[in-house]
Amino acid sequence: MRTDLTKHYKSIVYITLHAKQIFHNLRWPTGVVCPYCGEVHIWHYKNGTYKCSHCNKRFSDTSNTIFHASKIKIEYWLIALYLLTMSKGISSEELSHYLGITQKSCWYMLHKIRYAFRQDGTVLTGDVAVDEVYLGGKWSSVVLPKKIDILKKYGLWYEDEIKRTWHKRNVLRAIAEYKQPVYGMNDGSKIVLQALPNHFNSGDLLELTNQYISECRHLVSDQSKLYKEISKSGIDVIQMNHSQGEYKKDGYSSNRIEGTFSHLKRRYRLNYVRPNKKYVLNAKSRHKN
Repeated sequence: MRTDLTKHYKSIVYITLHAKQIFHNLRWPTGVVCPYCGEVHIWHYKNGTYKCSHCNKRFSDTSNTIFHASKIKIEYWLIALYLLTMSKGISSEELSHYLGITQKSCWYMLHKIRYAFRQDGTVLTGDVAVDEVYLGGKWSSVVLPKKIDILKKYGLWYEDEIKRTWHKRNVLRAIAEYKQPVYGMNDGSKIVLQALPNHFNSGDLLELTNQYISECRHLVSDQSKLYKEISKSGIDVIQMNHSQGEYKKDGYSSNRIEGTFSHLKRRYRLNYVRPNKKYVLNAKSRHKN
């Protein structure tokens, strides 16, 4: 454990000392090229900027990147990238302690980095495991005044009829409203996590399935009625009975997507109290290493 920490801090120190050279080598692995027209004949200036001999445009190492025109030092950006990718995630408050800058700046950095990680062109193939998950923390962990505010917000609180207020159906409706549903798809090599509207239906799932999945042999899911509707569209859906502990059937398994959600929930629990629906990305995807 101590050895791992030593390597961790050595990496951060190395990035801090050589940040500009590291980023230059990553941006131009085969030499500086104009990011606007692709010209390789470039004039270099002493202040670290460049000028294209073809289109005469001035640019720098950070031009056309998320770091362009940022007042935050490049070493802070690279350390944030390192910490974000070498862990299950990091909060802006924790990053602020590492970098010694404000939490507001770290919040801005993390959102730009996460936006850059989006891969809208991801295409899944083969046998794809799918499921939905609700992010937002446990209802039992919400304090009573907050529960009442949530019920009031969605018109489920009745001042004169306390028994009706705490009816199980009202509580479930409140939970469904304040949590963020996410649709997950995993084909074994690529993962797509897509935020959903609170009142989604099988049509929404079918649209996302057609958008991200190509040449699908089988769709592996639980016994939700949503997927029974999807199977009527001609997609071969293999459904597992999770209520009876069935996660494998006929050589197919839904554990793949369950593992994805397990990692996702641990990441949120490690860094945040609960995710805010406003800041859950509309489209998130990543490739497995």
